Amino acid sequence: MKLGSRVSTLKESTVNCYRSSPKVSVVIPVFNGERFIGDAIRSALDQTFRDFEIIVVDDGSIDQTEKIVRQFSDRVAYHRQENRGAGAARNLGVMCAGGEWIAFLDADDIWYPQKLAVQFDAVAMNPAIAFVYSDMDTIDVHEAILQRNFLTTQVTTQVKRRRRKNDRDLVSLVFEGQPFPYPSTVLLKRELFSQSGGFSPLFRRNYHEDFDLFARIAHVTPLHFLPQSLVQYRRMPSTRIGDWYDANWALLLERLAELWRDHPDRLKQVEWLIDKHACKQGRTLLRSGEWLKARECFYAVFRRRPFYFGNLRWWGLSYLPVARQLYRMYRNQKSTASRFKRIGQ
Repeated sequence: MKLGSRVSTLKESTVNCYRSSPKVSVVIPVFNGERFIGDAIRSALDQTFRDFEIIVVDDGSIDQTEKIVRQFSDRVAYHRQENRGAGAARNLGVMCAGGEWIAFLDADDIWYPQKLAVQFDAVAMNPAIAFVYSDMDTIDVHEAILQRNFLTTQVTTQVKRRRRKNDRDLVSLVFEGQPFPYPSTVLLKRELFSQSGGFSPLFRRNYHEDFDLFARIAHVTPLHFLPQSLVQYRRMPSTRIGDWYDANWALLLERLAELWRDHPDRLKQVEWLIDKHACKQGRTLLRSGEWLKARECFYAVFRRRPFYFGNLRWWGLSYLPVARQLYRMYRNQKSTASRFKRIGQ
């Protein structure tokens, strides 16, 4: 059964969900968000556009998140699920939604008061719009502004880079030269969300599941971008990215290849990214000493791209015992130097 059908079926069978008929359902997924969830909810409650409901889906938090959310009493509907990720939490929120439109808000982000009003002004001017998103300002954990109009600035930088390299990055390819739609900036019709299948449960740890969904939506309808910053996106301190990140990236590329199987130009571009990723996996295996598995990666790429010289170079390196030993010594020396540096600090 497709996820879209499952969303529809579950919606009919969910009897404990918040029932009303607002224009917009604001869906807030949260996991251990006690520090910021109150600010996110207040920014939604402070909207100048008033016809909305707020649905918080707790993704198995073990801190004080539930207590903080319940302080807003009947102004916020609270639902809880076992920890399955932000995508699954958003799916549940949409199942419980009564609105014609869905607006996502991450638990550590903040909306400016006019966010929904400005987006509905755009819809009023062009009723064909089914998906609208905006620019955003980035902030730190203390709400200090880091960069204004982040998405517009990012697109300008990417255009300059593409002109130098004479190619297109994946975001530009998927979203027709527009910036990536961060979830907290998005307002879309609930029907469009359901027809597109919702967020895929195949992605792990909240990476690329939003790209996957928005790419599928962009494949069937135009996305309308507003260059005005209507959201504050909180940049959190970086955390270690595990092996699942590469697995999510590979999964995203595979799904895009399937989506674009009837679009040769786009398919060619994504297949090139798939081969680059496979070569990268081979390099990672090579560095960890798994020579045979690395060679399998390089050989697979070689069969598709025999003149990919970067792949050939690394494939050749896997057959050079002296080079292997030198590389291992270099890695050990670098690791030792790094440890001494940390001790010195």
